[in-house]
Amino acid sequence: MHSRQLAVLLLLSMSSVARVDAATTWPCFHGPGRNNHSPDRGLLQTWPESGPLLLWTASDIGHGYSSVAIAQDRIFTAGMLDKQTHVTALDMTGKILWQKVNGQSWEATERQSWAGSYSGSRGTPTIDGDTVYHLSELGRLTAFDLHTGA
Repeated sequence: MHSRQLAVLLLLSMSSVARVDAATTWPCFHGPGRNNHSPDRGLLQTWPESGPLLLWTASDIGHGYSSVAIAQDRIFTAGMLDKQTHVTALDMTGKILWQKVNGQSWEATERQSWAGSYSGSRGTPTIDGDTVYHLSELGRLTAFDLHTGA
């Protein structure tokens, strides 16, 4: 019975995220339709030989394997800084707006020396309305205010 309730809850939560305006957001891993299809049109069919123009870069956002979520003219990601997982909100120019801790990061132990380069964040933040959700690599679920990080 519990697994059926969980499945219904997951389906309802996925449908509420998928209703976000797909033309201006990428609110979670795999995008607005959760299918890795961008609604953008008129994209280049081939890149210039020199590649696309680099508009900006960001630093001090940690390392790991998190992707990005985009909503309300903000970019959200997660990374490991000082052995802690941080959720970071940036504006569309790469300026850090806020950065909040989501607990201790996973790091390989001495017995897992082969996995040392895999340390860091895993989960991509998910946006629903004005709330940013993040599940850390150690299973800690947090919710932050999209605007303030509270």
